[in-house]
Amino acid sequence: MEFVTKEVIGGMKVVNNPGNCFVQIQESVDEVTNQIQEVSSAIQQMAAGAEQAVQSMKFITELSDNAASSTQSLSISTEEQLASMHKITSSAKYLTKMADDLQGLIRRFTI
Repeated sequence: MEFVTKEVIGGMKVVNNPGNCFVQIQESVDEVTNQIQEVSSAIQQMAAGAEQAVQSMKFITELSDNAASSTQSLSISTEEQLASMHKITSSAKYLTKMADDLQGLIRRFTI
């Protein structure tokens, strides 16, 4: 009888051993599933960060374009003012010459 009991216990161990293996496999699958979910979450966070970086770069590009346009407009205005100053200088010299000429003519008519 003792032999039969040992055989039954041995048979139970053989039957329970694959069950334990399946439990270990299920635990491993659950662990891998959790790791996949964590990786997926991290990837989504990275994608959101990358999108934010892209939006920031677009904003910086827009600011740079506006600054370049403003600088070009300022340069054009400065050139126009410089041209106007040259005209004013030229006109002032001409008026000075005319005043000198007028002074010379007035001296002729002095009594």
